[in-house]
Parts: sequence; C-alpha cells; structure tokens
Amino acid sequence: MWLAGCLLLALGLESSAHAADGQALRFHEIAGGDGTPLNVVETGNATGPAVVLLHGFSQSYLSFALQLHDPELNKRFRLIAIDLRGHGGSGKPWAREAYAGHKVWAQDLRQVVDTLKLDRPIIVGWSFGGYVAMDYVREYGAGAVEGLVLTGSHGGLIRRADGPPNHYDGDLDAAIENARHFMQLMTVKPVSN
Repeated sequence: MWLAGCLLLALGLESSAHAADGQALRFHEIAGGDGTPLNVVETGNATGPAVVLLHGFSQSYLSFALQLHDPELNKRFRLIAIDLRGHGGSGKPWAREAYAGHKVWAQDLRQVVDTLKLDRPIIVGWSFGGYVAMDYVREYGAGAVEGLVLTGSHGGLIRRADGPPNHYDGDLDAAIENARHFMQLMTVKPVSN
C-alpha cells in the first residue's frame, strides 16, 4: 500500500509539472536570506507582470495549482509560487531562530525577487502568506511592490481584538464605527457609505 501511495504521489507531481496550455512549470532552488534552500515554481508569460504567490501555514506551492494551471493567467502574467521555509520542498531548518522575526521571511522573498530579476512584483499572500507579504513591505517599503493582495489575512495590519470572538459590549455606535474602520482597512479604495 505504501508503494502504491508513493506511485500515486509521483504521478500526481508529474502531472502537475505542466501548465494548462502545455507550458512546463519551471522549478528553481533559490537560497533564502540565510542560505535555506527555497523551492520556487514559475510559469506563464515571461514578459508579463510578475505575480508572486505565497501560501498559508502548513501548505506549499500546490495551494496555487489552479492559478498556476490557468490558461488565461498564464497568457497574461509571469506566475511565481514559493514554498516558504519549513514548508513543501523548501529547507526545514531546526533552529528556532530560522523562523523568528519578520526579517527572515522578508529576506527569503527578497532573494527570490532578486534572483529571478522581478521588478516590483504583485504579491499575493494567502493566510500566513499575507504576513510574509507584509514582512516584505515592512522591510523594503511599498515601492518594492506593484501591488499587494491579502487573501484570508490581515497581514498584521490591525491590532488583535480584545476579548473573545464576537464579543459585543452593547455599544452599537462603537460597533458600527469599528465595522466601518475594518472595511476601510480591508479595501484598496475607500468604501462609500
């Protein structure tokens, strides 16, 4: 049974090595900020705008398989998905320091951007990947990116709420104002009243 599972896994990985339009996924091993090897997958239009895809905690580049295999996205964009350190095919250092602080994650992303010669990429961060995207912006500035998409993540932009989830203290006006403030934080353009 174990061998059958390995074969299925190998066949699944082989079938995922080609994008929907037949264009091969290109795999790179890029040294992160401290030398940790990062598994990086690239596909799409080499001259299109670069979009870097950052997965969530305990995931891998395969979280973006649908995007990497989408023919329309492949025509328009240069798609790059990274296995974050400690995840997927990337190195998994044992030292606690290898994961501590925002600079570690920002430097890994910077190494990928520099190695692949990406000019101000659009960064898409899903869940934990949103925190990594914001680590990059905190370290290198908003001018280092063309755009930022946080999906299922606030990237550390807002303070953690006090009290249990769904806590309501009875102040309706404050609750409405907090909801408005939250909507402003989560949108690119201000939401009209």
